[in-house]
Amino acid sequence: MAAAGAPNSPSAIAAANAGNPSAAIAPAPGAAVDPDADPAKQLVKGMRQQDVQTLLGAPMRESDTDHDGITVHSEVFERKDASVMADFMNGLLLKYTVSVH
Repeated sequence: MAAAGAPNSPSAIAAANAGNPSAAIAPAPGAAVDPDADPAKQLVKGMRQQDVQTLLGAPMRESDTDHDGITVHSEVFERKDASVMADFMNGLLLKYTVSVH
């Protein structure tokens, strides 16, 4: 199956996820968020890295790993009640894990 654009471009990722009900649609960049909601519950796959950092603050740790030529950037956010690990590819949230303390 051929995807539009570069292999790891946002359009190629969107094309690969077409028809996948578990691939949530990210909010528009800079979209308003509920200030009273738990920031970790507002995370959505496909969010921009800077929007995640706006929600959760500066990451405590960062690292990059290479997966067969694809670079995945990981960030860990420590909160008083939980840790959030977020993985990004091309500046978009690929997956995240919330671990409650």
